[in-house]
Amino acid sequence: MSAETPNLMSVAQLAEHYGRAKKTIQNKLTRGWGPVPVLDPDTGQVLGFRVEEVNRFDQRNQRTHKQYLYD
Repeated sequence: MSAETPNLMSVAQLAEHYGRAKKTIQNKLTRGWGPVPVLDPDTGQVLGFRVEEVNRFDQRNQRTHKQYLYD
């Protein structure tokens, strides 16, 4: 791959960030929970998660539904 790989968090780092087991995070990710992963364009495998996307996901999910709609 010739393109430079951005600074990515692994699933293990994501699990540490949220204080959960790696397997728990993997299960949640397969159900659609979590930040958008960076995929390998050739294989479709998850390469990791951009730190900015993790922060955006955290910010979106800290507010209540009412705060999200009316703030």
